Amino acid sequence: MQPVSIVAPALTMRDVAGRVDRVATTAYAQRARESWLDAFLVCGSLGLGPTLSVRSRREVLALWLDQVPAERVLGCAWNIAEVNQIRDAGARPVAVVRDAHDEDAVLRLLDQLPTNAFVYSHPQYTPAVLSPAVVEKARALGTLPAGAKVSKVGLEDVRALRDAAGSSFELYDGRCRHLRASVEAGATGVVAVPLSSLPHDLPPRDDLDALQAVIDRGQRVVDAHADVAGQAVALRAALDL
Repeated sequence: MQPVSIVAPALTMRDVAGRVDRVATTAYAQRARESWLDAFLVCGSLGLGPTLSVRSRREVLALWLDQVPAERVLGCAWNIAEVNQIRDAGARPVAVVRDAHDEDAVLRLLDQLPTNAFVYSHPQYTPAVLSPAVVEKARALGTLPAGAKVSKVGLEDVRALRDAAGSSFELYDGRCRHLRASVEAGATGVVAVPLSSLPHDLPPRDDLDALQAVIDRGQRVVDAHADVAGQAVALRAALDL
């Protein structure tokens, strides 16, 4: 089985006034840098990216890039204008598919992305998602991005996306409840929300059973909260800085 790649969504550190907490963000990014985790998704859903101003998202991204090598930083772009800004800052842009009402709208978004970009597809944000049919069309057009995080999909969906995208596409399953099965289905890796708290007992990458156990422990914290804001608060409380 191929090595599993793990991306952790980054929490957004804010002070009591709701502003970006630069000191806490720096300390958090430093801790993240010392882990073996492959990459960190900055200002994503768990980081409450849609609730931040564009200026705040740029500030958070800059703080991460000050501490973590750029190749390990994924910047979430909540509008198309941010994609090139994130790329120019040195991070890899992750364009959120938003308000796309049909396959053509998704394809138009893909056509605007730089070659190293990812997309984030979640039905919460868009009626039309990154489906195997869209991937096949984008591949034929030469507009397939470097990779994607796909959420609310099953293992059969992962298999179909892999078949449509080919072997070089970096496909990340938004579910981390079954690492081994996700990779066997064709995922490059997973985006592991529970690991945003950077547990001190993170086991080695190749010990999948121990890694799954740590993820499952954190998943119970996540599952205790129905909304992403509550999940972020709970995971922040578990983060020992």
